[in-house]
Amino acid sequence: MYKTLPDSLYNVPAIESWLEEMARKGWRCVNLPGEGLVKFEKAAPEECRYRLEPQLRDGDPERKGLYGEMGWEFVSATRREEFYLWRSVRSDVRELHTDPVAQDIAFSWVSSILRHQLLLGALLDGLLLLVMAWGVWQSGWVLPTARPVRRAAPGPGGP
Repeated sequence: MYKTLPDSLYNVPAIESWLEEMARKGWRCVNLPGEGLVKFEKAAPEECRYRLEPQLRDGDPERKGLYGEMGWEFVSATRREEFYLWRSVRSDVRELHTDPVAQDIAFSWVSSILRHQLLLGALLDGLLLLVMAWGVWQSGWVLPTARPVRRAAPGPGGP
């Protein structure tokens, strides 16, 4: 079953709480592509914790093993891999991050990705507007009197 996200993906506490509530209702998250939809599978209702963690610059290939030893299971990565989703059913599991400085560094990386995407989108929108304006100008639809009018050359009899 697919459900839409109840809030922005970047409202991390709200998304984590919602996923935990869905698990208590018997729906386990199996994929979080980050495009507004979440894929769930029917499961036994359970108490669990979800953590949505920003991806680090280097991708940190040892992270899955380390978090697995701590009691966390990797669930999914968002489509652009801005976030990784982790799940734990253990009540005694340690939090992934307890250092606010480390969390700030990780979220700064996501913020940097978003700024680059916004800038690229704005540049592409501007380019599209220029191309459209040029096409309208060439069609003569806007300001037809601003162009010189071509007159036919006088015939052999003169004007």
